[in-house]
This record gives sequence, C-alpha cells and structure tokens, in this order.
Amino acid sequence: MRQLIAIALFCQTVATAAEPRPCAALYVKGDQLWAAVDGEARFLFSDSLGVEKPRWSPDGNRIVYVHRMRPQKDHLTDVMVTDTHDLSTKAVAKLTWEDSVKAVLQVAWRGNDAVWIEGHVNPSTNIYYEWNVATGERVRDLPGARFSWSPDGRHLVYTEHRAHFSPDAGRAAGLMIDDEPLWTPPKGERIASPLAWSEDSTSLAFVTAGEDGAKLRVLDTSRRVERNPVRLESGPITRLRWTDKGRVTVDGAATDLVEVASGRVTRQPRAAQSVIREGETSFIAADSTCGER
Repeated sequence: MRQLIAIALFCQTVATAAEPRPCAALYVKGDQLWAAVDGEARFLFSDSLGVEKPRWSPDGNRIVYVHRMRPQKDHLTDVMVTDTHDLSTKAVAKLTWEDSVKAVLQVAWRGNDAVWIEGHVNPSTNIYYEWNVATGERVRDLPGARFSWSPDGRHLVYTEHRAHFSPDAGRAAGLMIDDEPLWTPPKGERIASPLAWSEDSTSLAFVTAGEDGAKLRVLDTSRRVERNPVRLESGPITRLRWTDKGRVTVDGAATDLVEVASGRVTRQPRAAQSVIREGETSFIAADSTCGER
C-alpha cells in the first residue's frame, strides 16, 4: 500500500469559528461549503480544489467530501475529512490514475471511523474503496455498483461485478450481500434505482425495469425472502426512501408512496429534492447520515 500524501495546498480557508449544528443541511456554493441552520445560511469553509458530495459522520462531528476530479495522471482527487469543532481538515486519501476511477459517484461513512467512495471505472465496472480515517489506510476495495451499507453497519449490499468485455458483461447484475449472492433478477429485468435499507436494517427496497414496466421489489435480507413486487408508473428513479418500516417513497417522474404489506400505491405530486433557496438562487442539499449508530 503506497503512502498517502497530504499536501500543504489542502489547507482550508476558514471564515468562522462557530461550529455548524450537527446534521444541518449542507450545500455547496462554488468552492464553499455552507449549512442551513434555522432557515439561515452559515458559511463553514472553502477549498480551492472544490467541495463535492459532502456527508456528515453519523455522530455529527465530522464531514467527508471529495475534491473535484482533475485530469492529472498523478493526482485525480482527494478524500477529505473536516472536524466540525475546529474546522480543521485532513486528506485521508489521494487518488491517481492507478486507482482507475474516472468519477466519484458516492461518498459516505461506515460508522464514525471509516469513509468510503464508489468510483466509476468503465461502463461495466464501479469500485468500492474504504479507508480508515485515523491512519489513511485503505482497508477494502471491491468491484461492483450501487453500494449500500445497512443502517446498523453490519451488511454491505451491492450489484455484482460484470467485467467489461467479458461474456457476462451484458447479463443483468444480481445483488450481493457481504460477498454472497442475495438475489437474481428475473429474465428481462435489471435493477434501475439506488438500493434503500429500512431503518431497522431488515429490509431492502429497489426498483427493477423491464419490458412490462417498473416494479418495486422488497427483500427480507436475513431470510432471503422477497415480497410480491409492486408495479409502478414512475419514470427513471432518482431516489428511494423508507418513510417508516412499512412504506417506501419512490421519486421518479412522479412520486409513488407504496404500502409494502398491501402493495397499495398512492400517487403524489412530484417531490422536490432537498433544496436550499437564497433569493432567486437554489442549491441542492446533501443527504444527511447523522444519528449515532
């Protein structure tokens, strides 16, 4: 494992000593990270190399983000962690061409001591990288896509790897859990949404697409049991959310609220993304992962 290098240029320009409230909505303005607190905008810090995909740690004490990608062979991007008490920032990892990542699709925490990304490699391959925040050591790398940790931190689910140009590349990917097969798509269907865990970490929801339309599927991950799929009319899916143990909200061209037990679908007005508005300008708020686990 090569030594990860923290470069002096990573130092941040901090304009306030006040701590942001844990779990406050984060949003990016240019190269600056801001938070929305009680309806007021609060500047946190700026980074000349960019602030992308910021996420709170579960305990609300730190924020992880990545620099914007740049076309340099020996330095593509960095995984950065900011302490929200004093706004000090450190580089946890540096990615180069050797890491094969063309774009960072997800940034998140695993507990309060590890961070991970999902990077896009080629049309058939994404990759999961995880680092220990304290040491900067890369502790896991795994090919696949749509990676998602259960809220209790015990199970990693993702779609299986299909090697580019291999005979399997054109076959729809199934689901894996903790490196073991979990679910295989029916013929003619493919997974077409993010993977969404229930808050109690017992069920997984996702949407498949096929010739006969979109379907919401829900798996009991411990018993490997699937409920009857529910047909949807939503277009391309942007987000899935469990509103409670028994209901899933599916955001697409419209918003469907699905009662998992009965399969009853309620059509709602299209849900807006989490938006912060400042005058006539709008910013997309980052999803929060706060809540000690």
